[in-house]
Amino acid sequence: MNAEHDVEASVRELFRSHEHLASSAAPPDTLATLAKAALRRSRRTTLTAALASAACIGIATSVAASSLMPKHVDTRPATTAATRVPADLPTPLRDRALLVLDRFQAVTGPSSGLIVVAGPLLMQVGDWEPSVGQNKLALADGQVTAAPGGLTTTAPASGVVRWQRGRDLEVPLLTAEDALAAMASPKHDCDGCQPLVVTGATLSAMTLQTGTGTATVPAWEFSLRGTAVRLRYVAVDPAHLVDPRPLSQPSNDDFVYRVDKASVSSDDRSVTVSFVGAAPGTGSCESEYRADAVESATAVVVVIRALPRPTATPATVQPCVLVGHLRQASADLTMPLGDRPVLDPQSGRAVPIAR
Repeated sequence: MNAEHDVEASVRELFRSHEHLASSAAPPDTLATLAKAALRRSRRTTLTAALASAACIGIATSVAASSLMPKHVDTRPATTAATRVPADLPTPLRDRALLVLDRFQAVTGPSSGLIVVAGPLLMQVGDWEPSVGQNKLALADGQVTAAPGGLTTTAPASGVVRWQRGRDLEVPLLTAEDALAAMASPKHDCDGCQPLVVTGATLSAMTLQTGTGTATVPAWEFSLRGTAVRLRYVAVDPAHLVDPRPLSQPSNDDFVYRVDKASVSSDDRSVTVSFVGAAPGTGSCESEYRADAVESATAVVVVIRALPRPTATPATVQPCVLVGHLRQASADLTMPLGDRPVLDPQSGRAVPIAR
């Protein structure tokens, strides 16, 4: 349901990773608009297809990185008492990280027993048959309804969330009716597609990515009319889930790299994050990166910055193809990560973490 938002963010990632492109290149907002339009026309929900369209839009001439003006991010004051802020971290990145930590603390509060969501709450079991190809669009737009009498309105007293690391948490559950209402929200017009009709529900389980690792959670499994595909939706009461709405984009989001996922070292004192950047190297179309961790007692924000390139000369300037590359960078922590989630500095949300 968030495909267009992901397309826009990822197109901006491509431009940010090639920030040395000449001003004659189409601006990120233009490419984002074109990519979103292509997504609507194709009715695809895969990010890869949209990114491929955006990456083929054009080639621009690079300019020296040293000639770029500094980019700035939202510098609203943050009040989080971070346990560690790298001394040489640029002020815009520092303030953005503190803002993310501040908002996370405000959302979670002093409560315990909360699950920090880092992945989708909906899981599809099976593939759509060719005869019901519009079902994919109907689901993406929240066009799901229940057949009369098809759902129970009684919820089990509770269920257990079990992490791969061995931790268990007992939580209250939703009724099937309430879970379906959450799954189908918000609804959008899907140009006359037929709504999916739920014919029954059974309590099952599914894998959920959380800010503290992979967990198995109770889930309602919905059967649908006219297809073998089944849908599973997390049955945990939303009061026990932390999934903040994405933060507004920084005033110039070229500067803030989006972190997609993370992994933790065996001693729990180093985090490696994945992001989209330029190709590795020191050429005019390449970049090397550094990761820094801004920590609080409840979460960690990892920010990425490109290292300075050698000053470009006419002999070293070359055309750069607008293609993003999957990159990684590691940041040391001042104390073990423990159960603290790793937060993306661009959206403020937790990222999936491998332990």
